[in-house]
Amino acid sequence: MGSDLSFYGKGCPRGKVDESKFLVPTLHFRFMKRALEKELTSYFNEKFNISKNEIRKALYKADEVQVAFEKRLVDYGKEVMKSIPENCRPVVLLGKPYNSSDPHLNLALIEKLINQNVMPIPLDMLDTSDNNIFTSYRNMYWPNGQKIIAGAQLVAKTDGLYAVYVSNFRCGPDSFIHHYVTEELKGKPFLHLEIDEHSADAGMVTRIEAFLDSLKGAEQNEKKEHEIFRPRPSPASPPKERVLYFPYMNDGAYLLAAAARACGIPSEVLPMQTDEDIAIGRKYTSSKECFPMICTTGSFIKKLQEPGADPSKMCFFMPDHNGPCRFGQYNQFHRILFDKLGYKNAELITPSNDTSYEDVAGEHGQKFRINAWKGFIAADYLRKIYRETRPYEINKGDSDKLYWESYEKLERCIEKGSKGLTKLLEKIASDFLAIKVDKSVRKPVVAIIGEIFMRDNAGCNGNIANRLEDLGVEVVIGPFSEWIYYSTYRFTRDSKWKNDRKGVLKSKIQGVGQDVIAYSLLRNIKKFTDHEKDVSLHDMLRFCNTYVNKYYDGDPPIAMGTSVALYDRGVSGLAAILPFTCMPGTLVASVSDTYRKDHENIPFINIAYDGQDSVSLDTRLQAFVFQVKEYTRSKKHIRSEKTEKSVKTVNAEKTEKVLQKVE
Repeated sequence: MGSDLSFYGKGCPRGKVDESKFLVPTLHFRFMKRALEKELTSYFNEKFNISKNEIRKALYKADEVQVAFEKRLVDYGKEVMKSIPENCRPVVLLGKPYNSSDPHLNLALIEKLINQNVMPIPLDMLDTSDNNIFTSYRNMYWPNGQKIIAGAQLVAKTDGLYAVYVSNFRCGPDSFIHHYVTEELKGKPFLHLEIDEHSADAGMVTRIEAFLDSLKGAEQNEKKEHEIFRPRPSPASPPKERVLYFPYMNDGAYLLAAAARACGIPSEVLPMQTDEDIAIGRKYTSSKECFPMICTTGSFIKKLQEPGADPSKMCFFMPDHNGPCRFGQYNQFHRILFDKLGYKNAELITPSNDTSYEDVAGEHGQKFRINAWKGFIAADYLRKIYRETRPYEINKGDSDKLYWESYEKLERCIEKGSKGLTKLLEKIASDFLAIKVDKSVRKPVVAIIGEIFMRDNAGCNGNIANRLEDLGVEVVIGPFSEWIYYSTYRFTRDSKWKNDRKGVLKSKIQGVGQDVIAYSLLRNIKKFTDHEKDVSLHDMLRFCNTYVNKYYDGDPPIAMGTSVALYDRGVSGLAAILPFTCMPGTLVASVSDTYRKDHENIPFINIAYDGQDSVSLDTRLQAFVFQVKEYTRSKKHIRSEKTEKSVKTVNAEKTEKVLQKVE
């Protein structure tokens, strides 16, 4: 997938230049034959009318030249390594080449190192072919991350060779790769330079000098053996006689655990994250990782540290993900942390999103997935009717009470194999309709979109939904089930690119099954909610392309597609929840202003949350809701004027017809 930069950059000069001159193809380099070739040939054929055959030949010629160039770099690097002067210290530059090799971005680091009699060796010149990192880092899907770890392993085993790791402030991948590099280089000093627009020459020179001094001391010390902690394989389904713990992500997690229990897997949901969980998470992370990782780390470690806890009887749910989001690195980091803290017997359960996580229940995978899916549909419906009732209830607290009573009933039903679920949902809908409400005036509706773990998790988003409701609006929150729909869509798409016919067939059947189950559960009760604001995945992926290409894997296409769809469905504002430093979330924030201008300045607030609540957030929410209410009044006024104009037009036409008859 191409860089986020293309989407960031496209919105910056909006209205100032001819945007048709921007070339922003979406390319998937991981699938050369099945995807990249088709994407390049189609795009440039349409843009420049070049024959597809010529483009195809150019693509493979370019690939051939690139491979040859990279080989020459490695060959040259071997010669450099052999001929380093005795009084010159060799140092490998770990990092992405667009940072480590750019004198502007790295503040002339190469020149500074040479002035200190250090020979800098670019990572691209190292022969790392003997370092197969995938034996440990099986899910390192970032190509630059693969090279950095392989380079660190080479430095670690080569006497007299050291490393300088160049990264950028808020670089998402580096927040995890740095942990891995630190482990690989245990016992060998390395310099980590994190550069941003505020970095200065003097500070960098001082750090280089201190690093070189530390090397002199390290070389005089006796070498010690160090245990290096690396990720190791984890099972996709829980071993017997262990309790499976799900991290709290939203209330639907209780039904997910119930679905696991229906398959004979003892399962519990960890409590909603508190300040204590977050503090524990920060203690064992650098706090540069994404916020959901910090939250789940705190929940897991807190459970392991409980008095009497037996790690050999515990396992924790943390799925795999194939990128580009950092989510796929969570369980890799957790495995390292568990082992470092002495919890080697605790297991992590890591089902794959390639199969939409059905392998969590082993031989009962299909049963688990069906019950879990029913649970997600039920949870989404309950949350929707609850949120549409709560702002209008006459007796405060009625909705909350019924909501939790309904959850207990749903949990018991799912645990028993979902028998009678349809009737139970109908009863729940009836109970909510019986709550006394005053809906004489509908409040402005705000849609909460964004990161799937945080947007409906009050413990990890500052209780945004209730705070917005308290300010006088109704909220609609994106359903969790959309992520499962999206995972199934990706399963189908990637299976096609891999030429995996079995995967295509399986994913298609899975998708049809999801639709059938959802329809059967909701057909009699959907009418009791504002279902016009339900956005299908098809619409999300159709509407998002103006801002983010539908093939960008992760939250942005879902968030922006939903935003476009809801604009015409009565929503008066959008609140995007993103973890602080989140790459996909930052992308949504960067295109949101363009979206807002394209849609009559509809209020749009980006909330980058990191667990540190503040008065400023209250102020921002108050200002946002004020804008929402003003926008709603403006829209009503416009609609009123249009209606009045329409009535006048109709009356004029009738009068004219009467006069014609008289004449």
